[in-house]
Amino acid sequence: MFTSALLGLMLATPATAGPLTPAMAGQRLCMAPNPDQKTCAQLDSFKPTAEGTFVNVSDMRIPAGDGIISYTLTTSAVVRGEDVCSTLLRKHLQAARFKVAGMPLSAALAADLRRAVEGALSDYLNKESCMTFEETPEGLVARAKVNGVRDSGLDIFVKWVDPSEGYHLMR
Repeated sequence: MFTSALLGLMLATPATAGPLTPAMAGQRLCMAPNPDQKTCAQLDSFKPTAEGTFVNVSDMRIPAGDGIISYTLTTSAVVRGEDVCSTLLRKHLQAARFKVAGMPLSAALAADLRRAVEGALSDYLNKESCMTFEETPEGLVARAKVNGVRDSGLDIFVKWVDPSEGYHLMR
C-alpha cells in the first residue's frame, strides 16, 4: 500500500504536473491578484493524488457589505497537456464550507448561501472547465474553455504566489 501511494506521488511530480509545476513547490494560484494589497479574488491549491489527478482546493469570497463571506470548494483536477481541467459537480457545492470573518456559518445560513452559489454557477455544473496559462505583456492569464469551447469572458489574470508572500482573499 505504501509503495503504491509513493509511486502515485512520484508519477505526479513536477515533471508530469505541467502547468501545475508551481503548485508542486507549494505555491497557490491567485486569481485577479492585486500585488499592492497582496489580495486575490480566489486562492487555489493543487495537491497530487495517487491516481495522477489533483485535489483542487479553492478559497473564494462573496461580497457582503462591510463583511466578507468566504467559502472553500474542493474538486478534482486533471492536467491534459497544457490544460488544467475540472468538472464542477453538485456534490462539490454540497460539501463547500462557508465562513464569515473566519467563523463557520450556521447550517441554515450555509444552506441558503449554497443554494445561491449553486444558482450563480448553474451554467457550469456538470461541465468540464479548463484553463490554459498564457504569459502576456500585462502578466499571466488563465484562458478558459467550457466543454471544449473557448470562453474569453472567463479569462482572468493570475499569479502563482508563495504562502510566505502573505497573499489573502480580498476584503
